[in-house]
Amino acid sequence: MERDPRQVLTEWLVLASQGGDEQAFTELHALCAGVRFAGAAELTAQLQWGALGFVFLLLMMFLKLWFWLEMHTNRVLRELKCVELLLVARSPASPARDVHD
Repeated sequence: MERDPRQVLTEWLVLASQGGDEQAFTELHALCAGVRFAGAAELTAQLQWGALGFVFLLLMMFLKLWFWLEMHTNRVLRELKCVELLLVARSPASPARDVHD
């Protein structure tokens, strides 16, 4: 059975983020880039550190949104399975079962 690449990526990211906040890496680097930006004397250095900090902030927002969407998808699938089980439990016995009983 071939696995869905999205599921593999999700599992890998969840495993990689265990043991702490999943965004600690990007938050730390965004903070570091912000400090370096404030301490830079030249304009080119400020632009470089500012761009790097902005990229890390975008990455942090993307990760939050992506994890939220994945959790929402899992929640919807779980509820669909519950509804499916309720429908199966409430359905009358199929004709094939009556013949064999």
